[in-house]
Amino acid sequence: MLTLSVRVSTASHRKPFLGDALSAALREGREDKLDEYAAGSRAEAMQVVGLAHGLTRLATAPPAVRPLRNVALRLLAQAAQQATPAKESRSGWLPDTASVIATCCGQQVNEAL
Repeated sequence: MLTLSVRVSTASHRKPFLGDALSAALREGREDKLDEYAAGSRAEAMQVVGLAHGLTRLATAPPAVRPLRNVALRLLAQAAQQATPAKESRSGWLPDTASVIATCCGQQVNEAL
């Protein structure tokens, strides 16, 4: 059975930027900001890789499972469209991706998406 989980970070603290970390390291000789940036970036990268892995497994389902996968995805998309008011995307007619993911997964989505 294929499972896909989506985790969305809702941290409210400001993520350190690489430029800030480099500036602190070069001006003040403090490498702690670089370490903090590296730890945050690694955690974020692990989430991205995990999501990519799940989507790849979903996309490369065995031929016998594909019809069931397609029906399930269609039902999820329809449920998401009915449950959330469609925010217009750049194309003008697709529902907002973050809203669809939030509805399907029952999670709060940060507006940054």
